[in-house]
Parts: sequence; C-alpha cells; structure tokens
Amino acid sequence: MFMNCARCIFYRTPFRLKRATRILQQIAYADKQRIFCTTLITAASTKSNAYAPEKALDFEQTFAALVKMLRNECEECPEVGERLSKSLEYNVPHGKKLFAAVTVALYKQIEDPDRLTDENVFLANILGWCMQMVHTSSLIYDDLEDSSETRHGALCWYLLEDVGIRAVNDARLVLSCVYAILRRYFRGSHCYVPIMELLQDSVSRVTMGQALDLALKSGAVELDSFDMKMYDTLVEYKTACLFRVPVMHAMYLRGGYEPEVYKQVGDIFFEIGKYYQVQNDYLDCFGHPDVTGNKGTDIETGACSWLIVQAVQRATEVERELLRKSYGRPNKESVMAVRCIYEELGLRRAYDVYEKETYSLLRGEIGKVSDNALRQFLCAVLESIHGRNS
Repeated sequence: MFMNCARCIFYRTPFRLKRATRILQQIAYADKQRIFCTTLITAASTKSNAYAPEKALDFEQTFAALVKMLRNECEECPEVGERLSKSLEYNVPHGKKLFAAVTVALYKQIEDPDRLTDENVFLANILGWCMQMVHTSSLIYDDLEDSSETRHGALCWYLLEDVGIRAVNDARLVLSCVYAILRRYFRGSHCYVPIMELLQDSVSRVTMGQALDLALKSGAVELDSFDMKMYDTLVEYKTACLFRVPVMHAMYLRGGYEPEVYKQVGDIFFEIGKYYQVQNDYLDCFGHPDVTGNKGTDIETGACSWLIVQAVQRATEVERELLRKSYGRPNKESVMAVRCIYEELGLRRAYDVYEKETYSLLRGEIGKVSDNALRQFLCAVLESIHGRNS
C-alpha cells in the first residue's frame, strides 16, 4: 500500500510541481499588480490623512459591494446574477487597474480636504471601478478576437469550459453594469449627466478603435501602409482616449470643471496613454509571459503595433518582403522570422531610446504644470509606469 502511494506521488510530482509553480506565479503576479494600484491610490498623501494606506482597502471593498448590488438587481433571473458575479470577479479586479487608480487618486488630490468625506471617497472609488469595467469589457472582446491564451496571469475568460463564445455577451453584461451603477449611485447628482455622457463617448471611441484594429488585422490595409500616422490614430481611439477620462471624472465629482487645467493635465495624460501603449506593444513581443501575465499575439494576428511600424520603416526590401510573407501568420516559423527581423533591425535598442526620450519629454511637460500638487501627482503616475516590464 505504501509503495503504491509512493509510486503515485512519484509519477504525479512533475505535474503537481508544474501546476504549483503556475499557481505561485499567478499569486505573485496578482500581489504585484495589487501593490501597484494601492501605491498609486495612496501616492497623493500630502493633503489629508484620508490618503493613509489603511484606507486603501476601501477601494477593494467597494468592488465587493458593487458586485453584491448588481447580483441583487438580478433577483428575477438568479442564473444571470450568478454568471454576472462570476464574470465580474474573474475579469475586473486584476491587473494594474491604472484607470481606476488614477481616477481615485486624482480626485483625492484636487478635492478640498473638508469635502473628502467617506461618502465622496466612496463615490470616487465607484467611478474608478466603472472605468475598470469599461476597460475590462474591451479586453474580453480583444482576447476573443485575438485568440489570446492568458490575461493577468490566468486563462482568458473565453477559454474557460463554460464560456467560449458566450464571452461576447459577458462583455456586454460587464459594460451594462457601468450604466446600472451610475444610475444607482449618481442619478440626481450634479455630475450624473456629464459623467454618463463622458463614458458613452469613451465607449464609442474605444469601439471605433477596436473596429480599426480588426480591419488592419484582416489584411484590409497593406503592411507597407503601416506607418506612425495610422498607428497614432489607432492608439488615440483604442487606448489613449481613456487616459483623459479620469481627469474629467475627478473634476466633475469635485464640482468644478476648469478648461485650462483639464487641457494641460488631460493632454499630458493623453501622451502618457500613447507611451503606455507603446510599452504594451514592446512587452507583447519581448516581455516574458510569467512577468507580464499575458502571452503576446501581435505578430500572429497581424496587429498594427509600434514594433511592426518601426520594422517597416527600417527594413530593406528583402526584409520587407519577408515581413509581408510572415507577419500575421499564426505559425511558429513565421513568428520566429518576424522576431529575427526585429532583432536584426535593433528594435530593442530603438525602444530603449524611445522610452528614454519620451520619459524626458513627459517630465518636461509635467514640469510646466503650475499647481505643485498636480505636478507631483503626474510625476507619480509617470514613475509608476516608467521602465515597467509587465
């Protein structure tokens, strides 16, 4: 009996070790991202004790309260409520939560300390989670469209046994939660209409960005036409536009919209958004999945990424012809051919130069912000993503 057990343990140990290693990697990744979000939310700690680290947990607790509220809204359809809560808990509270963290931290930074009540901070937390849900809904679509395998260190939602193509409707459900939450907590407020309109406009822009992304991946545009103008348009609609939203949310919740401040800070966040997307493109190819939490697919799907745009610009005719034959082909040989060209063209070095120059330019623009608190906050956001590897 003992020998049978020992034999069983011996033969199953490699499987168990592999599974245990993956679980530990997921835990480490989740802890790293949670620290990132908590650090940013508590970075604006110079004005009030309301920013103290022990208050940061309120942000996570708010999400649990929202899930409970949304599930209760589905009393007549308990099956839908159960699936909705499962979808939210699996997809939303993971990753850096950058948009959410910026929303909450910026509000705390610009609000009058006397108005930083528990209720107002709770509302800021809600807006942060609404932004996270908007972003999550688009990621669910992206993963399905790109046939991605992992997201935030775990299997993509659509790959779960009971999900599949139902992920399309799940993404819609997640997005619908945003409007239900806003109606529940903000209807009748001075900021309800502008916040609702802002989110609707953002969703529209992101959807247009996804449509352009799919068109480019389908081969509707020749690879030789991939240039920085096209790339900037794609990034503007699909990613960068979302970076302005937290600025507006914070101002609307505070009760005052300052056009000059918004334009200056909003433009900086917009450029940070472009910087963030270029980082994503680089990590999609050169990042390690155990660190990034995602397995890159840009080469296989033929995405208009920063790397391919740089390659098209720098390649010889022979290299460009090989890119035409290989880029967007989902097989190992084609992917390896593209990666080899990237290496030959020195794109790792080109990215290092880009990152240093962009970081320097952004620091310069931030230095022009007259408000000391806002300037420090923008620096904190920039530092939180500068040189990231996940």
